[in-house]
Amino acid sequence: MRSLAWTAAVLANPRWRVDALERLGLRVPPVQPGAIWVHASSVGEVGAALGLVAHLPDPVLLTASSDTGLQVAREAAKARPGLAVGPLPADHPWMLAPLWAEARPRALVLVESAWWPGLVRIAGRSAVPVLRVSATAGARTRGLPTAALRWWLRGATRIFARDATSAEFFAAHQDAPVEVGGDLKASRPLPSPTLSWARPFVVGASTRKADELPLLEATQRLQGAPQLLLAPRHPQRFQRVASALDRSGCTWVRRSALGHVVPPAVDVVLLDSVGSLAGELRGARAVLVGGTFDPALGGHSPLEAWRAGVPVVCGPETGSHREAFRACRAAVAPSRGQLLEALAAAVPPPAAPPGPGPSLAEAVLSLAGPPAPERSPRPWARPLAPIVAGAQLLRGRAAAVEAYVVAVGSDNARGSGKTTVGRWVARALAERGHVVGVVVRGYRRVRPDRQTVFSDSDATAFGLGDEGALYARDGHVVAAGPDRLSGALGLVQRGVTAIVLDDGLQQRHVGADLRVEVVDLRFPAARGALPAGERRWTAASHVCVALGGHRAGAITATRTPGPWHLGRTPAKPPTGPVAVFAGLPRPADFLAVVDAPVAKFRALPNHGAVDAATALLLRQWADGLPLVCSARDHVRLPEELAAEVWWRDQVVNLERQLPLPGVRS
Repeated sequence: MRSLAWTAAVLANPRWRVDALERLGLRVPPVQPGAIWVHASSVGEVGAALGLVAHLPDPVLLTASSDTGLQVAREAAKARPGLAVGPLPADHPWMLAPLWAEARPRALVLVESAWWPGLVRIAGRSAVPVLRVSATAGARTRGLPTAALRWWLRGATRIFARDATSAEFFAAHQDAPVEVGGDLKASRPLPSPTLSWARPFVVGASTRKADELPLLEATQRLQGAPQLLLAPRHPQRFQRVASALDRSGCTWVRRSALGHVVPPAVDVVLLDSVGSLAGELRGARAVLVGGTFDPALGGHSPLEAWRAGVPVVCGPETGSHREAFRACRAAVAPSRGQLLEALAAAVPPPAAPPGPGPSLAEAVLSLAGPPAPERSPRPWARPLAPIVAGAQLLRGRAAAVEAYVVAVGSDNARGSGKTTVGRWVARALAERGHVVGVVVRGYRRVRPDRQTVFSDSDATAFGLGDEGALYARDGHVVAAGPDRLSGALGLVQRGVTAIVLDDGLQQRHVGADLRVEVVDLRFPAARGALPAGERRWTAASHVCVALGGHRAGAITATRTPGPWHLGRTPAKPPTGPVAVFAGLPRPADFLAVVDAPVAKFRALPNHGAVDAATALLLRQWADGLPLVCSARDHVRLPEELAAEVWWRDQVVNLERQLPLPGVRS
C-alpha cells in the first residue's frame, strides 16, 4: 500500500511528473559504484551541497527533492562529468533499490534539514555511514516531543551542525556524536556575473510575497536611484511578481529577455531562472535577504552576499541564520516600511571567513567505508528467481567445429566487459596468425528475422547488432544470429581457423576449447540472481579475467580509453561544452572518460537502433554543441550523422596472456 501511495503522490504532483521515472525508481542517473551519495532538498540546500561536493573526489551522486533544486544541481554537473545528478526516488525500499544498487555508496551525506527515514534505514542495513552536514532543524522539528524526535531521527552516524545552537539541539535529541561543522553555503563557488549594469543596483534575494513592492518603492526613493534585480524564491511566483511589476508602473524586463547589458532606462530586472542569483551579486549596492520578515522562516542565508562583499539588509526575523547576519553586519529594517533607512545605512561586510567545505569533505572521506554490499535493484522479483534459473538450464547439446573456439562471457548479464575482453581475445588470436571469426547473437539488431547474417554481406549494426559491428570494424569475419552453431559452421566454410563466441558461456550449441569468464569486480555477484539482479547460469570456465581489481587465481585486467575519432578519422578531442548521448548498460563509465564539460547528456536504450528520425532529434537536441558518443554507439548511427560525431573506444589490458595457440602447421 505504501508503494501505491508514493506512486500516486509522484504522479499527482505536476512538479514531480517531469522526473517521474527516476522518482519511481524505474530509471537511474548514470552513476559509478562506490560514490559518495549527497542529498539536499531544495535550491538553498543544493547550493550548500555544492560547497561540499566541490571538494569530494569522483564519483559523487547528488540528489535533490525539489524540481528547482534539481535544476541547480544539473547545471553544476555540466562542468563535472564525474558528478551524477538525479531526483531522490520516493522513500520506499522498492523505489530506492535501483539507485542504491547502482551507486553502492560509501557514505550517505544529508545536507541541512534533509532527512528521509527509508533511505537512512537502507544505509543502516548496509553498514553505510549516515552523515549530516551543515545540519539544522526547523521550527516544526523543534516543536516535536523529544521521544518522538529520537525515534524519527535515529540512524545518523555523525552530525556536523551548522552552528553552536544547532549542535546543542541535536546533542539533546540524538545519540550520534555531534560537533559544529559550519555552514556549507560559505563554501559554495561563486560564479562570475553575467549582467553589466548602467547604474548602481540593489538585489532582492530569495524574496517572498509582499517583499518585492516595498523593496521597489524603497529603491526608487534611495539616493542615486539604483536599479533593482529581483530574485523571487520560487519559480511558480515569477508570473505573479511580473503582474505586480506591471501594475506598479515601473520599467522592467525579464532576465531571459536580456543580453548581458541592462539598459539605463530599465528600473527592474526579474531574475526568472533558478540557481543563477549567486553569480549576479558582486558589485551590488546592497542585498535584501528574503524571508527575514517571516517569523516562521527566520530568514534565508546571507552567506552568498557576504562572500561577494555586498552590504546585507534584512528584516527582524533572522533566527535561522542569526550568527551569520550578526557577523556580516547586516542592516536591520524593523518593518518593510523602514527598508529605505536600512538600505541607506547598509555597510560593506568584513572579509568572509573561509568556508568549511574542505574540512567537511576531509571528515566525510575519513568516515566513508568501502562500497556498500551488493543489493538487488528489483527486490520484488526475488520469488521469480527459481523459475528463471530452471529455464536457463534447458539448453541443447554442444557440437564440435573444425576451428579453435574461445567462449567469452560472464554470469553478469549487464555491462561486465564481455565484448571488450572478447575483442582483446580476437586481436590476440589474429596476432598469432589465425583467421578470426566471431559469433554474436545479434541482440537488438534491426533485421527482424532469425537468419544468420555474415559480415561479408552486411557489416553494419542493422544486420549484425552493435557488438557484431564493432568486431567487423576491427577486421574480423562476423556471424550474427540466434543459431550459434549455424554461424560457427558458416565461419569455418569461410576459412576461419579460430572462433570467438561473444557472450558464449551460456550457450550449449558450440563446443569451446577455452572458456573465459569476465568478472566486473565492482559487481562480482551481479547484484543477485535474475530477475531480481543480473546473475545468470554459466558453464564452468577455464580462465577468469577480473576487471577493476585483483582476484585470487584470476587475470587482472584494466580498461583504458582509446584515441578520439571524428567520424572515421582520428582527431583531437572536442573542445568546449559537448552533448553526450549513450545507449550503454552503464553510461557513467563512458562519461568518466569524456574529458570535456558535458553540457547535455541523453541516455538512449541499450543496444537500441538509431534511425534517421532519431538522428534528426539528436541534432536538434544538441543545438550546435559537438555530439559525443562511445564506439558502440557510433556503429549504430546513420552514415550522415556518424561523420559528424566524436567518439572514443575503450580498450582492455591484461596483466598476462591467455593460453591461446598459434596456427597449426
